[in-house]
Amino acid sequence: MYGIYAITNLENEKVYFGQSVNIEKRLKGHLNDLLAKRHRNSKLQNAFNKYGKNAFLFSPFRILEKGSDLTYWERKAITEAKELGVETYNIRDPEVKAPLSEETKRKISNSKKGEKCYWFGKKRSEEFKKNHAKFMLGNKYHYGIPSSEETKQKLSEAGKKDWVKRHNLQSQN
Repeated sequence: MYGIYAITNLENEKVYFGQSVNIEKRLKGHLNDLLAKRHRNSKLQNAFNKYGKNAFLFSPFRILEKGSDLTYWERKAITEAKELGVETYNIRDPEVKAPLSEETKRKISNSKKGEKCYWFGKKRSEEFKKNHAKFMLGNKYHYGIPSSEETKQKLSEAGKKDWVKRHNLQSQN
């Protein structure tokens, strides 16, 4: 479903409005964030913590045709609610996202081309890759310090003891 959704607090009748091209998926995302206590909207998160999951109704508010201006309709829902005296959890007005220029699109595309390293999206030289591979060889834990055979043995024994402990088994030693 494409459109505007509402998260309504049934205890105090405050509402949070949002927009999505997939309302069901977006509402599940909100619920997961709220349950994990990591929602970006602190007002909504605090209310959810106080009243609990059962005090909230997660539902579509206005189903729209694909291609409709979601920001316009979200802003309209917030404005109309406030005019009717309904308090909202929305912290700021919906953002209007300007379309990207062709030059910006080209720059983004070019930045994503080529072989990349898995961290920070940076390209790495062949020399860097060769030196990094040499450094990582034999370094089981990748902490930057090659392990001696004695250290490897101690780590192995500690791991075995931990495994035995976690599985409530008697140690064979």
